[in-house]
Amino acid sequence: PYEDDEDESDMDEGSMMAQSTTSSLTKSGAFGATGKKRTFTTLVFEERPNHKHTLCSLLWERKHAVVPGTKWSDVDKVLDSTDILVIDPQQTGALDLQKYVRDMAIIVTGDNFEEKQKKAYAAAGFFTLTKPFSAGSVLAVLRQAEAKVAKVKAASEQI
Repeated sequence: PYEDDEDESDMDEGSMMAQSTTSSLTKSGAFGATGKKRTFTTLVFEERPNHKHTLCSLLWERKHAVVPGTKWSDVDKVLDSTDILVIDPQQTGALDLQKYVRDMAIIVTGDNFEEKQKKAYAAAGFFTLTKPFSAGSVLAVLRQAEAKVAKVKAASEQI
């Protein structure tokens, strides 16, 4: 699905800087083959309410269709229609996510990641986000995840 392009030509640099940090950081930049912005379906499994709220708010501002996960037992029912999955494996339990990493972007959140853990996750195709996170760190990871999903979708559209 695509949404119409937003016309930002009437916004000068000063106006954009005057917006709140979150709002100015959350403009989506992934475009589909038609040149229109892509809408992403994002499943968020984060049990800490403050972290879930931060993630969902940023995603909503980026025009994601956000599904806040509530029951981990229901995750298999929605993964097939998910573009981006945000999870903390320490809180949600074990699930073989490797079979999904090719078709979606998976962002793994955690309190601490050693450098070798980050490298292992990256080598397996996952993105990492260290808690507590800022709007800027979430945005940086989201841009990478959106770019991956846009590339996967563009490739499937060409088939």
